[in-house]
Amino acid sequence: MDKQVVQFQLFGNPKIKMNGKAITFSFTKVNALLYYLIVNKSISRDEIAGLLWPDKTEKSAKKNLRNTIYQANKVLGEDFILAPNNKTLEINPNIAVESDIDTFNHEVSKQSLDVYKDVFLKGFYIKDSEEFDFWIGKMRTYFEQTFIQRCYANIQVDIENNQFDHVEERIKTLIAIDEFDERNYQLLMQFYQNTNRNSKVIEVYYSLVDLLERELDIAPSKETRLIYERTLQIQNKTTRSVRSLKKHVFFGRYVELNQLEEQIAKLFNGTKQHVIVKGSAGVGKSTLVNAVLQRIVHSYFKVSVICHRAEQAYRLRPIKRLMDVLEQLAIECNLVTKTQWNKIIQPIFSTTSSQSVTFKSIEQLELLILEVIQLLQVQKPLIIFIEDIHWIDEESARLINRLMLNMEYMQVLFILTVQKHHESRLLNNLSVNNLSTTIIIPPFSQKEVQQYVEKRLGNAQATAKLIERIFKESEGLPFYVDEYINLAQKDVPINRLTLKMQEFLKEQFGQFDDIQLEILTLLSYFEHFATVDIIQQIVDYDIELIEETIQEAIHQGLIYETIQNNIAYLAFLHHKYKEYLYFKQTYTKKRMVHKKIAFMLEKIKSTNASWVLFDDISYHFSKAHLKLRALAYQLEKVELTLTMQHEIFPLYHAMSVSKAFEQTNVETDLASIQLGMSQLDEEKRLSEEFKLLDMKYLLLKGKFFIRCGKYDEGITFIQNVITRSELNQDTTYLFEAYKQMIYYAIQIEHAIQLKEYVQKAMQLAIQSNNYEQMGMLLRIEGVYYLMIGQCEQAEKQLHESIHIYSITKTLFEKYQSNIAASYDYLAEIARYKENFEDALMWHNKAIKLCQDGAMDSSGVIFYLNRGITYYVLKEHTKALQDFDKAKDLISSVSPIWKKIQLDAYYALCQVACQNDEFIIQFINENQDNNTFSNPRDEGIVCFVKAKWLTLKQEEQLKSKCHLEHSQMYYIEQAKKMLNCYRDANIFKETLELEDNIRKK
Repeated sequence: MDKQVVQFQLFGNPKIKMNGKAITFSFTKVNALLYYLIVNKSISRDEIAGLLWPDKTEKSAKKNLRNTIYQANKVLGEDFILAPNNKTLEINPNIAVESDIDTFNHEVSKQSLDVYKDVFLKGFYIKDSEEFDFWIGKMRTYFEQTFIQRCYANIQVDIENNQFDHVEERIKTLIAIDEFDERNYQLLMQFYQNTNRNSKVIEVYYSLVDLLERELDIAPSKETRLIYERTLQIQNKTTRSVRSLKKHVFFGRYVELNQLEEQIAKLFNGTKQHVIVKGSAGVGKSTLVNAVLQRIVHSYFKVSVICHRAEQAYRLRPIKRLMDVLEQLAIECNLVTKTQWNKIIQPIFSTTSSQSVTFKSIEQLELLILEVIQLLQVQKPLIIFIEDIHWIDEESARLINRLMLNMEYMQVLFILTVQKHHESRLLNNLSVNNLSTTIIIPPFSQKEVQQYVEKRLGNAQATAKLIERIFKESEGLPFYVDEYINLAQKDVPINRLTLKMQEFLKEQFGQFDDIQLEILTLLSYFEHFATVDIIQQIVDYDIELIEETIQEAIHQGLIYETIQNNIAYLAFLHHKYKEYLYFKQTYTKKRMVHKKIAFMLEKIKSTNASWVLFDDISYHFSKAHLKLRALAYQLEKVELTLTMQHEIFPLYHAMSVSKAFEQTNVETDLASIQLGMSQLDEEKRLSEEFKLLDMKYLLLKGKFFIRCGKYDEGITFIQNVITRSELNQDTTYLFEAYKQMIYYAIQIEHAIQLKEYVQKAMQLAIQSNNYEQMGMLLRIEGVYYLMIGQCEQAEKQLHESIHIYSITKTLFEKYQSNIAASYDYLAEIARYKENFEDALMWHNKAIKLCQDGAMDSSGVIFYLNRGITYYVLKEHTKALQDFDKAKDLISSVSPIWKKIQLDAYYALCQVACQNDEFIIQFINENQDNNTFSNPRDEGIVCFVKAKWLTLKQEEQLKSKCHLEHSQMYYIEQAKKMLNCYRDANIFKETLELEDNIRKK
């Protein structure tokens, strides 16, 4: 009996064979066990049971494992899986087992590369076993990276030994693994270049250009372009057959003109490639081509054909127009008479309709066209210009593709225009067969629009405001630029769609039926983006119809999608598309739809809060004329922004909101809200809803001013909130107002005022039995006691605060930045006591907790304070590292009251490292006392000046840094402004400086 052989294929779709016959199991976990054994050879029972049954008890998991082993052995042989002891499993070494994994692992030759067919265990997964899926992912990465490394090494060896048989295949495999890794394209281009296949270099380059532009909207790297440019230099330079177009009839496009000139010049010396001119609708593709064709000095035949959207469903319409022009040329050149032509055509078009043309007739038609073009191009080169090839019908496209393939050695050049985002089999075939080159026509830049408008209107009429408006409205597309210039010439405001624009835009949506247009129109209601889910909830159509419509619109270059947090957001590619569809809706419908959208968006705000979402909700309520609701969400946006950008120790749940969009300008938003509130009618201004909004507005404005150091304005607003809240017995707003006064007192180091408002806030917290508020206030009480030097009491309050927030996991996660803040204050106390080991322990705990929550604002404080401890320990390198981390974070938040302290310690550390540049810069930047938001900032600036005067000659430094006072003056000011407990280290240094001066 032949020996049993079990074969395992784990690369690609996994397969198991026994003696060449495929083996299947009823349960996928049998396969999983076998695959795991093949890779690891020997495994523990506990390990595999935990991987395959993570949600089962140990007893249940092991029972399932025994059954799985039984199932495997039942098919593969009773002793295929052995258990040498109660703890481990392994495959019977006496059974012949072959696997591509073993070949891959044990062979470093080309054979190991051949077995890597695809990713490890492609398409295989285990339900309810994340740990096993994680293992699969880890192994996929390992094998893929190993394959890539070996591939690179193998390619290098083959090239060095001039063994090119597998080089191209290997490189293309690398490209398939990561199609966005330019190194692989560069490697392939260099290989083609070194083997004198320059046309292939250009083909690869253009395919990469198309891929990067289509998928990532970027251009190839400089290194890739250099390889491409070297290839162009290798090729013979062609002579120009086109006159200089320095004085052409339209504006700009010098680069694109030059590219098209070069391709046309190649037609006349026999090295031509067909040309695809690609760009957005309205960008001027046809204008560019016609401008160049008009200036050709050589004699040539020109055939122009336009493809129309409305004819896309009709067979061979563009071919019929092509035949009409060829007929005229053939008769003019005496190649045929009208009677002879009709006699030739009659069998092909047996009726007047091209719809009746048979397959055999199409073959005859193709041969006829080829014969006519062959005869014409003998007399003169022929240029066939087909506009809007993206609207051509499939049969015409196939016929033209075959014609182009058969005209490689004829003096015939096809020039095709296509919209930027359209793809077709015809264009792909041309690219694959290296028969075409693509010229991209971009929109005008703002500078080009400015020059064009000034040229058309003159400098007097072409104001900066008008130019900016035209650029914004047109997005640089020449068609719209011309239309707006025409309006400006007539002194008509450019705030509407002209009839010509409407007709142009109507054509762009011509292929969609009424239902599809309704779906796309819904997109026009959104200020930023929409999602398929939201669209479906509003229009209530089948998801398949919506997705089909969206995909078609993306394919037609009308809309695009962007991915944020694994959600696809949709928007129009050009805002004119959106404007056109929205323009057609009635006033009543607009209000109704905007209201419906606003209510839909409200439902998702708790799980996906972001500045843009609140902006969108406000926008839709505003368009629905629900002004108070709109203002409420504008205030929500400001509140979120203040939490993200200005709150020093924010709640964790506030940190989990989307950060996908840019930060917002709070001051601008507050001004907009104030304007909106002032424009409300009297009835709304007297409503209870408005009074609550007004209270929130005052609170947020006060909070913003306090955070920015504009204390007088901020306190005025907060005191107004306190007065109103006390009058209305509104404890919620009263507590928030007290909290802002507490932050103010901390910032200005006012211990008495801090104690007053902490007590008031604590009383409210106790009355409402709010332990979360008590936890925060206990921490603040700890800060108060630290300010006045009662360190033991401060430690007690801080530990109590930590205890409250550590009672449950939920509280701990929500308030982890508050807990980290307490750790940081405990570190400050330990530093004051000169217990530096404990200080660093608390600092590290604070930073770790901060890192886990990714809270930038808190991180600034924690890194700064740990850096100060390192500074006191004279570990200046570590201190600078922490200060650098704080500087990296501070740009995204607004704790301005710590910036001076950070810059001061950074400068002091640099001085200790013999670098004077930063301290001179720091002193010069902090001359004006009005810039100080609290006395400690002023105190540390005075200390830095006194310290620097000690280290350098006083008069020389005073001149260099513009110092106005003596060293003793700065020492006295530092003593007065610094907190002798919180700034103990530099306060002590200040006293030492004073003693040294007095001793002199």
